[in-house]
Amino acid sequence: MIWTTGHTEGLRWEIKHLLESVPPQKLFLWLHVNIGNWTAAQRDSEWAKFREAYRDVFPKELPAEAATMRFIAFEKDWTPIAIPGPGYRPSLGELIWSWPKTYGLEPFLRKRLQ
Repeated sequence: MIWTTGHTEGLRWEIKHLLESVPPQKLFLWLHVNIGNWTAAQRDSEWAKFREAYRDVFPKELPAEAATMRFIAFEKDWTPIAIPGPGYRPSLGELIWSWPKTYGLEPFLRKRLQ
C-alpha cells in the first residue's frame, strides 16, 4: 500500500489506522515534498513540519533528510527504510524508462518480493 504524505486530520487518521492494521512491510510512504516543484528550503521546511506533526503516530522516527528520498518503506519493527537509499545510482534502464520521482522503488520491490 502506497500512501502520500501530507498535513490533514483525515490523513493523520488514515495513517494511524494503517499503522494499526497493515503489516509494516506492506506500507510505503510517498514523500509529498518530492512530488512537486519545491525549492530545497521549501522541501526541508515542509518535511520537518510533517515529521513533527506525525512524530507521535509512527513507532520509530522518520528520516530527517528528504532531499534524496522518494519513498519510505518499513522493516517488521517499523524501522524506516529510505528509498532510494544513500548513494543510490539509478541503472541505465531506470534512467531511460522510469520517472525520476520513482528511482529506487523498482529495485527495492524486486528485492523485497523475492
